[in-house]
Parts: sequence; C-alpha cells; structure tokens
Amino acid sequence: MRGRLQQRLKGRTAKAGIYMLRRIDVGTSDPNMPTSGHDPLPTGIDLSKLVTFIKASRRIVICWTITGLALALVYALTAVPEYTALASVILDARKIQVFKDAPVVGDNAMDAAQIENQVEIIRSETIARSVVRELKLSDDPEFVDGRRGVVMTLLWAPFGIGEKSDQERERAAVRTLRNNLGIRRLGVTYVLEISYRSTDPEKAARIANAIVDAYVVDQLDTKYQATKRASSWLQERIEELRNQSDSAARAVQEFKTKNDLVDIGNRGLVSDQQLQEFNSQLIIATSHTAEMRARLERVEDVLRAPAPDEALGTVSETLTSPVILRLRQQYLDVRKREADVSLKYGRQHLAAVNLRNEMLELQRSVLNELRRIADSYRSDYEIAKSREVSIKTSLQALVKQADTTGQAQISLKALESAANTYRFILDNFLQKYTEAVQQQSFPISYARLITPAETPLSKSFPKTTLLALLGMIVGATCGVAHSMVIRSLDRTIRTPRELEEKFGIDCLSLIPVISPMPAQIQEIGQLRRTMVGKGASSALLFRPIQDSNSTMRRSVIEPLSRFAESLRSVKTFIDLTAITRSMKYIGILSALPGEGKSTVAANLASLFANGGAKTLLLDGDLRNPGLSQHLAPQAVRGLQQVIRGAVTLDAALWSDPNTGLKFLPAGVTGRITDSADLMGSERTKSILRSLSERFDYIIIDLPPLGAAVDARAISPQIDGFIMVVEWCRTREDALREALTAMEMAKEKIIGGVLNKVNYSELNNIYYHNKSYDRYGGSPES
Repeated sequence: MRGRLQQRLKGRTAKAGIYMLRRIDVGTSDPNMPTSGHDPLPTGIDLSKLVTFIKASRRIVICWTITGLALALVYALTAVPEYTALASVILDARKIQVFKDAPVVGDNAMDAAQIENQVEIIRSETIARSVVRELKLSDDPEFVDGRRGVVMTLLWAPFGIGEKSDQERERAAVRTLRNNLGIRRLGVTYVLEISYRSTDPEKAARIANAIVDAYVVDQLDTKYQATKRASSWLQERIEELRNQSDSAARAVQEFKTKNDLVDIGNRGLVSDQQLQEFNSQLIIATSHTAEMRARLERVEDVLRAPAPDEALGTVSETLTSPVILRLRQQYLDVRKREADVSLKYGRQHLAAVNLRNEMLELQRSVLNELRRIADSYRSDYEIAKSREVSIKTSLQALVKQADTTGQAQISLKALESAANTYRFILDNFLQKYTEAVQQQSFPISYARLITPAETPLSKSFPKTTLLALLGMIVGATCGVAHSMVIRSLDRTIRTPRELEEKFGIDCLSLIPVISPMPAQIQEIGQLRRTMVGKGASSALLFRPIQDSNSTMRRSVIEPLSRFAESLRSVKTFIDLTAITRSMKYIGILSALPGEGKSTVAANLASLFANGGAKTLLLDGDLRNPGLSQHLAPQAVRGLQQVIRGAVTLDAALWSDPNTGLKFLPAGVTGRITDSADLMGSERTKSILRSLSERFDYIIIDLPPLGAAVDARAISPQIDGFIMVVEWCRTREDALREALTAMEMAKEKIIGGVLNKVNYSELNNIYYHNKSYDRYGGSPES
C-alpha cells in the first residue's frame, strides 16, 4: 500500500514539474510562465511565425530597402530624361462614301486581326524610313549615335568609330525611331494610340504627328496604286467584253432571220403570242359551255319535278325573270286568300274552290314560262358548244405549228441568254471603270487623325516615384531572400522548441544576458563584502568569496531581475524533482566552452543557499577553472589538493558571508593531464559521499563535454545534469556530438537552459506577450 502511494505521488509530482514549470512555449512570452502539456496542431498558415520572421528580419530588410531606394534615386537623377508624345488615329469602319456605289477595291468591316495588321504597318520600316527622310533625322545625333548617359558616354569615348555612310546613318535612324515608337489599341475600339519617346519634347510631338501623316499618305498611295491597276485591267477587259457582246447579238439576229422567227418586243414571238391567246379563249369558251349546260340541266330538273311549284324557288334564273316573279307573287296572294276563305267558310265554299282553280292556272303559266326559258338555255348551250369546238380546232393547229419551231426557239433562247450576259457584264465593267477613274483622281483613306500629338509638359521617364517604389520593392525582396538564406544556413539553437523537439531536453528556463551593474550598486556590494571580510579575517573563521564584477552573485544582488527569476524557475524544478528522487549532486554542463555554465552554476548555488539550504558550489573544471578565478582568485588549495589528500576539506572551503554558500575551488595552478582520472577516482567518490552528510545540495561546475571527458568520469556520482546552451551560438551539431558523448548518462539530464538570451531579439524570433512583469522583472533589468 505504501509503495503504490509513493509511485502515484512520484508520477504526479514529475508531471507537475515537467508541464507546470516549462518556461516558454509557443504562445507564451516569458520563460517563467507555465505552458500547456501539448502543442496545438498546426492548421493552415501560421501567421505568428510569419510575423515573427518579418520582425526578426526587419533590420536586413530595411537595409536592403534603403539600398534599393538609394540606387533607384541615383539612377533617376542621373538618367537622361525622356518625353512621350501621344497621337490618336481612328480606323473608321463606316468610311466616308463620296460616290454612291461601292468602291472598286473592297472595304469590308475590320476584325481584330486586321487592326493588328494596321499596327504592324505603322511600325514597319517603310513608314519609319519615310519619316526619317521627311524630317531629315539621319542628321540628328540622337538617332545616329543613340542615347547615352554620362557614364556610358565616358565608357564609349575611347572606343569611338569612324564616320558612317549615308545609308548606315539612315538605317541607324530608322532603327532608333522604331525602338522608341509605341503603338497600342485602346480597348476594343478602332482607335490606335501612337506614342514616341525622345529627349526633346517638341521633337517627340513632331515625330508622332509625322508618323500619323506618313501612315495616312501610305494608305492613300496604296489605294491610288490599287485603283490605277484596277482601271488598267478594267479597260482591257471592257474592250474584250464589248467584242464578245457584239458577236452574241449578231448571232441572235441571224438565227431569227434564218428560222422566220418574228419578235414583237418584250412579248416574245408571234406564234407564242397567238398560242397563248387561243389557249385563253379556249379556257373561257369551255367555262361558258359548262355554265350553259348546268343552267339547262337545272331547269329541266325543275320541270321534271312532281311538284313544280315547290322547286320553283330553287332556280336562280327564275328570280331574274319579271314574268315568273309576277306570277309567283300572284300565286302567293291567291294562296293566302284561299287559306283565309277556307278557314272562314270551309274548303267546299265556292269562293275557296274558285281561288284554288286560280292557283292551278297560275302554276300552269309558270311552267309554260319555264319551258320557254329552257328552250332559250338549250339554244345558248348549242352555240357555246360550237364555239368551243372551233377554238379547240384552231389551238390544235397552232400547237402543231409550235412543235415545228420548238427546237429553233431553244437555240434562240440560248443565244439570247449569252448575249444578255455579255451585255450585263459589259455594263457592270463600264460602271466600275467610271468609278475607278473618279477614285483615281479623288482617293479616300479610312484612317484619320482624331487627336494630334502635343508637346509633353512632363517627362515620362524616369518616373522618380515609380522608380523609388520599384527600388524599395526590389530591395525588400532581396532583404527577405537574404534573411531566408541566413535563416536556412543558421544551425544554432534559438528557441526552446528546438531544444525539446530535436534533442529531447526539456527547456527549464531562458536566462537573459547579464548587463553591467550600475557603479553605485557595485560599490555598495564591494563595501559590504569588504566589511564582512575584515570582520571575518580578524576572527579567522572563513575565507570570503570574491566577485569583482558581481556576475557570479547577480541572482542575490538583484533578486527581482529577470536573470534571478529565470534561475529561480530552475531551482523550483530541481526542488520538485527532489521530492521523487535524490537530487543532491547536480552537475552543470555545456557542449562548448564560453557558454556561461560557470555563471549559471554560481548563481544557482547562491539561490539555493539564500533560500536556507546548505549548499556547496564545487569547481569541477580542473582544466580551465574559470569559476575559481572569479570567486577565489587567490586560492592555492582546492578540490585537486583535497582529492590528492594534501589538505582537508575545511581548509580549502570558501564562504559567502551573505548567503552562507560554501565554495570549493579547483586548486589548479597549472595544466594537469589526469583530471579525468581524478574526477572518476574512488577518493572523489568518498569525498562526495562525505559531503552529502553536510550539505543539502552540491552544485558541480563540470568542464564542457566537447573539451574534456571529466563529466563522463564523474557522471555515476551525479544525480542530475543541467545542460547550459548558449542562445544563438551553440550549433546543433556541437550539442548533438556532446550528447552522444554523454549517451551512457543521458537519462540523468533533467533539463536544459538557454543562456545569454537577448530578449529584445527574442521578441523578433519568438512570439511574445510580455507577461513577465508580474514577476517583477523588466526588460532592462
């Protein structure tokens, strides 16, 4: 039961010591603040690392930015100024139609490719040579010799060449003009912006306008030449077409005479006209005959009907006959009176019988009239039928005659078609020839100037503001690249995360670099040590520890400083670890000399002693006893003499009168070669066992792992090692080699500290929130 409780207490205490006393991690600014037990998983872009990189590289980036700005300004001030003149030309797709008909040379609507063709025409050597000759630019040094700044003029002077020929000067001027010429299309419009750069603003405007004029003249000349060539070709073609048209007309006339074909103008031949007329008459006669026959058959159907009076109303012709209309009206009146009399007196009444007899008489009169009309229709039908037969006979005779002349008409139509075609082509070519002659004397260009170039009032190059901005951007980019190269080549340990992740050593604290103490504090501390030393010397009780610059005792002299607070966190970790296991012998290690392990050991021991613990500080660096040189420079007896048995331990101890700290110097006055044997000897083991009865903590300053093997020799007697790593100086490979040398005792390394940390630069490398003020520290302390 007791064993399980001890194991549970041991596990909880160790976990608290690791996760509650780590002094820095991502997101915390102070090495004395606890961190969470696990790091957050990275999600997306870590903006804090980006800001950290920018802050860390700001000096390099600023220097490069200032350099780029200075170079840009120097170039802007020494470069030859240039001025740009602009002129606008529109390629009018609608065109001005001076003549009614379309021009001889086709002008279709322009597409993007055609506009690009016009751009290349303006940029062509022909236009440039025309401008050079018109403005006599071959005599201008700017176009012949080119533009050179002050530096290029000085460099070119020794390599000057002889005089150029006229052709070479013209070609050089054309080349210079084309190099300084700019043409661009404005959006999707038909407007072209022509720009020209020159050192003379008036010359730039003059050349830009001259380019536009040369382009317009070239377009006019192109159309003039095309129209002239078209006129010559049309003239030859018209003469040929006239001969062909005359030959075709004569062939038509001869064919008509030979085949007795009489033409009556636009209506064609006489036979065709007669055939058409007889055909029309036959159609009319046939229609009339059918109509007469239908009327006759209808009247006969009425006469054959059993009740003629009822069918009488269905014959349309009877309604047009006044006799039948009168009889029908009389019949209707009599029938009405008969109905009234029969209703009043009865059907057998004499008046009713008389009225019915009258009705029968009227019906017989109507039938007689219908028979007369039927005889008239029969006569008309016979006449129409005879006329139809006559017309049909005449038409058949004409058809037989048309069959004999059909082949002749087909040949005639072919000849007439050819003659009409030649005549139409001739008329068209005569019209085109007339237009070509007119356009040759008055050509039209579809390009026109809409905005002439004016003298520019300000230079277009170099633009000081733009160059300055570009120089700053380029400089900042070079600065970032420089910083990235430096950061990629930097293999020193800079953050606690690197120490923990790459080497598996918990970072216990970040110890700041020690700044020089104010003179007043140094004088007070020196006076206090002198007074105490004098009293002690007179009593012959102990030898006081000396520290000329108070570096080895800074944690006691300034207990509220960041340095003291950083070491206090290490002390707290050791106290918590001592709950679960023995932590009496504590070795202070480093990979290389000069990393500040002696300072850490002395100040850590002072904190233990100042807290009331019986503490012994032991200088175990027998090859380079730097700790002894600071705290006991006059000591001639120390650890070496005690191990060899030359002196007793009490005779070699030194004491701090303020904290009660005991110090055992190395006692080395020259170079020794058996330091590792001395540190690993049985005598040393017995001395350390005897010291464990008198002291609570024994802090041993051991030599660097990379310089000696003394630490490995004494490692079996050490309970825990603290690795001191100098911030931004100790390289990863050196620390890795040192840990490899301590592989057998690596599990005894309880943690490490980053020493000589510059917190102002650490804020640039690591993200901080400056929460150390709650401990009484300050950036300046």
